[in-house]
Amino acid sequence: MLYLLGGLAILCGLILLGYLFVNAEPARLARRLKWIGIGVGAAVLIALLVLTEGRIAFWVAPLLALLPVLRRTRTMFTGF
Repeated sequence: MLYLLGGLAILCGLILLGYLFVNAEPARLARRLKWIGIGVGAAVLIALLVLTEGRIAFWVAPLLALLPVLRRTRTMFTGF
């Protein structure tokens, strides 16, 4: 029964995402998809670096320090 409810919840979530995708403004959707693609690409690159190197703290510590800079540059370039 739990799997049925979980599957129903996932199905409802996918239907909601489809509805939001269809009714979104194309320019706004393109901007969001661009940033999502950049984020996923960066996450995959970081995951590959961590898996091949084996030193997680070596890669995560500089990224945590760069988070405020990344957020500021993102707000600077939202008009493009």
